[in-house]
Amino acid sequence: MSTVSSDSEPLSPTSDREGTDASSLWRKARAFSILNPRMYKREPSKRVFVNRSLMLEKVGFYGFDMDYTLAVYKSPDYECLGFNLIKKRLVEMGYPEAIADFEYDPTFPIRGLWFDTLYGNLLKVDAFGNILVCVTGFQFMRGFKLKKKMSKGIAKQTAASVEELSWVETTVYVSTLKAVCWLAEQ
Repeated sequence: MSTVSSDSEPLSPTSDREGTDASSLWRKARAFSILNPRMYKREPSKRVFVNRSLMLEKVGFYGFDMDYTLAVYKSPDYECLGFNLIKKRLVEMGYPEAIADFEYDPTFPIRGLWFDTLYGNLLKVDAFGNILVCVTGFQFMRGFKLKKKMSKGIAKQTAASVEELSWVETTVYVSTLKAVCWLAEQ
């Protein structure tokens, strides 16, 4: 990139012409690294990488990091508060008063599970769709019982079954599913 001065002499970073506007602009640009492409390089840990060949229309589920992004939650206090509010609301809706006696257990359930809305099961699924653990209420099923109940132990990803599954992705869902498990046990 060169600039032509009034007497048609090209200017460059090594130009001796201190008094011209183009020359001073060139020095300022170099000083602020505007013309240095390395200035805009970030270290690898701070870069954003893009996969342009990813066919998003073929992706069945998208996940977003919604927890701890904008607010810091006091876990398990946050989940316990949500659970207590759910209990209170259920009693107000006409569910039995015994629901108010349910206690929150911070070790169950955890985020990253799938909730089967058709059968009311919590599922721990691996990357290939194999169901590793199935919980109905607080009853864990594995092996033969699981295969007998859940069609060969595989979470089918057809259009119909996708609508029947809900991903437990945030702490709000953890509290809700705890209440659902208590109700399933009763």
